[in-house]
Amino acid sequence: MISEQLNLPKTIVHEIVSEDLALRKICAKLVPKVLTDAQKEHRVEVWKELKELCTDDPSFLDNVITGDGSWYAPIYRTGLYSSSKNYPEAVLKLEVAVMYWNTLDRRYRSTTYPQDPED
Repeated sequence: MISEQLNLPKTIVHEIVSEDLALRKICAKLVPKVLTDAQKEHRVEVWKELKELCTDDPSFLDNVITGDGSWYAPIYRTGLYSSSKNYPEAVLKLEVAVMYWNTLDRRYRSTTYPQDPED
């Protein structure tokens, strides 16, 4: 096995192969992921919208923050909607913590969304 040859845990090898290399197992073979026609069309539509936004407002790209999924972390806060133990899904409020690089002062910043009105 690959993990034994490289002396790495199976979980690390699986992460590298599936996420970093974007391969998946089909019939005992690793093949690249292929986008469907609908996914390709969606990407073209998004590109056209972004191009139009950039054309209409040249400063649009100054407000764009990029990053991968590792930059986002869910934060669960209890007791905000209900204190009932019968409805645990109503007890949790999901927020997303976002860390980003601020190009103006050249340092990392973070915030959470959605923000409470009091903040």
